[in-house]
Amino acid sequence: MTDTTPARPDHTAPGPILSLEDLQARYGIGKTKATELALSDEFPNTVVPGMHRYPLAALEAWETATALAGTIAEPRPATAPAAPATVIVQPPAAGRPGRKPAATKEAA
Repeated sequence: MTDTTPARPDHTAPGPILSLEDLQARYGIGKTKATELALSDEFPNTVVPGMHRYPLAALEAWETATALAGTIAEPRPATAPAAPATVIVQPPAAGRPGRKPAATKEAA
């Protein structure tokens, strides 16, 4: 018999996923510092909420961006914010200040 299961496309194959212990080994730090790093705002988000699972590709991209931050080779954000469109609005016509109109009462 032949296997008729469709092959998974390469673009959906998951890359290596690192755990908190892998982060400790990668950076040579203890569990407390690894947890602080993983919970910091600039660190890549976890793959599974509530668990420490980080894609290696996202971690390498973060390392590159962090290493180049503040240098002339600093990478641009992936989605550079567009400059706001210039809007020219004519000032409103000069009005005469006065009393507010009275509220109308509905007929019963």
